[in-house]
Amino acid sequence: MISKNFKRPEIYIFGLLLLSTAFIWVQCSKEEEKVNELRPEINAQAKIDVEQFKAKMPEIINTQSEIQTTPEDKSLYQSLLQLCVDENAQKIITTGQGKPPENARSAVAIQSAERAAYIDASRWIAYLLEWQKHGTDSLTFGQLEAELPPVRVLHKEVAGDYTVSLLVEADIPE
Repeated sequence: MISKNFKRPEIYIFGLLLLSTAFIWVQCSKEEEKVNELRPEINAQAKIDVEQFKAKMPEIINTQSEIQTTPEDKSLYQSLLQLCVDENAQKIITTGQGKPPENARSAVAIQSAERAAYIDASRWIAYLLEWQKHGTDSLTFGQLEAELPPVRVLHKEVAGDYTVSLLVEADIPE
């Protein structure tokens, strides 16, 4: 026989589901805190100073342009490495640029310029990783054949002519 208080079992089931969900959420939060306590090296990992690298963007872009015009000057490679490698954070930070087609000012053209800047930055990261790992004599600019590494966009600028400049980072592999 069903009790008078148990005429609507769906209310009790809903209440139990709600309590179970709250309990699981609290337990997951506690587990996440425990994991973070056990892995302090991740929490203490050095972070890059994005503002510092934003200030370096013109110098990085200028050095990249010099490398493109005089790829045989390997001292420029070392200059670019000094500008872009953050040993403390184990990151390489550089820029990439993309321009939309002439007289194209639509949103699609700007997105194309952004994609070009992303690919350009990824290419520079690939060169920098190679030079950092094997030395600047290992490879002349324009001769790299490699997959583009994944990069994270830190900052984006769009100039008056719709040129997109991206500041990106990638991890230095161990």
